[in-house]
Amino acid sequence: MSRIKLKPCPFCGSEVSIYKPEPHIYDYTRINRCCVRCTYCNLLFGYDEDYGGDFITPEEAAAEWNRRV
Repeated sequence: MSRIKLKPCPFCGSEVSIYKPEPHIYDYTRINRCCVRCTYCNLLFGYDEDYGGDFITPEEAAAEWNRRV
């Protein structure tokens, strides 16, 4: 699998990565979701609708993350 190129964090400038959160004990709907997380400040993008969207694949999360200005 090729590495997905991601823009740096807009707040601290650090590297970000695709992150698959552990499902919450009361919310199993997030079991196959992906988001982007900053490796330094722990910014989460795509964790849910309030955090930028709701993405199933790493490619979806990366495309939305990189779309920002």
